[in-house]
Amino acid sequence: MKQQQAGVYSASIRSESTVTRMVKAISDLRASDAKVTQKDVATKAEVSLPTAKRYWNSDVIMSARTGPIPVQTAKIPPSLSIEQQENTHSLKTPNDTFDLKESVEALIESEDQTAIAAYLDGLRSPDRKKAERLIEKDRMEQIKEKLQAFKSKKYGRTWTKEESRQFFINRNVKKKRDRLKAEHKAAELARMRTIMLASQPVPTAAEVMARQEQSQKDKEAMRAHLMACLARPKSELLALHAQRQKDQDTIRAAYRAESAAARTEQAA
Repeated sequence: MKQQQAGVYSASIRSESTVTRMVKAISDLRASDAKVTQKDVATKAEVSLPTAKRYWNSDVIMSARTGPIPVQTAKIPPSLSIEQQENTHSLKTPNDTFDLKESVEALIESEDQTAIAAYLDGLRSPDRKKAERLIEKDRMEQIKEKLQAFKSKKYGRTWTKEESRQFFINRNVKKKRDRLKAEHKAAELARMRTIMLASQPVPTAAEVMARQEQSQKDKEAMRAHLMACLARPKSELLALHAQRQKDQDTIRAAYRAESAAARTEQAA
């Protein structure tokens, strides 16, 4: 419980800091007569675009965007100590009433996985599922943002929503086409193998037995030859090897002479 309280308290402090930076960024943009957009505010406040979207419609940000209130008088929620947090709804037991979305967004902003896990463990099953859906939604938004940044860097421009949709459609179509080609190739190979096996004559039982006996005789002959070689003296084996090498050299020399004579005749 203490770990959960500390996590929510830390998230509250970070949320307050994020709102403060966003309010200051909005005030600077309005002072310079620039258009106040989520992307510009996120860049100037040094926060991610999903974070800017998350706080965009909050009371403090709406007041900074539309009202004449300066940064110094903006009603930013005060930070709470741990003792005060224990008396607020965000740190009550799961059976009490609290703003689930606000608490989860504050924890997501803190990026503290330990505090998030501890917070989820203390929730009831329906609230835990809602919190997990919110976390998953935030994760998907971050993935989309990274993918969009990658496409902008790779293609030198920002893709429209229709172009992104068409990209995924074409990719899925290509995967399906490649899978069908692989299946067709495997089926064709299996068909050719079946035809080849069917075209070959089926050996009789007597032929199979004869082949097995011949194979066994060949193995025994090879084994007897090896044993005979091992039984010979080492000097005799070396002499045989030298004679075989000499014969091979003679054959190579004769082949080279014939090749040279043939080239000479062809050149003449």
